[in-house]
Amino acid sequence: MEKCYEYFQCNEVNCPIRKLKRLDCWNVEGTRCGAYPEGVKGKIAKSQYCHACLYYKQTHYSQMQP
Repeated sequence: MEKCYEYFQCNEVNCPIRKLKRLDCWNVEGTRCGAYPEGVKGKIAKSQYCHACLYYKQTHYSQMQP
């Protein structure tokens, strides 16, 4: 499964998800995809963007499959 930075072709080398090697970027503080406005802060606001994200939907639900 692709990592979010691969999926979005992200060049942000200091993103914490790159160091953690995890798929669940929506659970990691400090991550921000291009669809998440820079001025918006807080996990609740971020989760609203993440739940609408195609990467989240594909990854999150595929991890739930047996």
